[in-house]
Amino acid sequence: MPRVIEGPAGGILAQSNAASGKVYVKAGALDAGTTKSRGQPTRYIGEDEQLHSIYQSGKNLLPELRLRGARLVNEGQKRRFLFILAAPGTLEYAAWRRALPAWVHEAEWGKNDLGVTQPRLLFRLLGLQPA
Repeated sequence: MPRVIEGPAGGILAQSNAASGKVYVKAGALDAGTTKSRGQPTRYIGEDEQLHSIYQSGKNLLPELRLRGARLVNEGQKRRFLFILAAPGTLEYAAWRRALPAWVHEAEWGKNDLGVTQPRLLFRLLGLQPA
């Protein structure tokens, strides 16, 4: 099921498969690197030889899948994305951008494993004031 990110004036900034992270990149999110999470099962190969999520209707099926001996698929680290809620090119955007750590950078699909690792966390920095 595609996910969308709506713009502040209405309309859609980006629409994409939620698992790809491309929706964040298309909507102008900054790449804030990987989380400290370790690889864990997120999918399994079913009897139909297709990949399935270990979550079904909000329930984690992992304990049941382990008992059945299902083939689990581990995924690596997750990525963080950050949005600056100001229009690019404005003084407000520039001030917030300067306030961010140096390791937060423009997201480029296919670079630094972006597009390979699955995003899991979308966060905002609170308590920072523009310079």
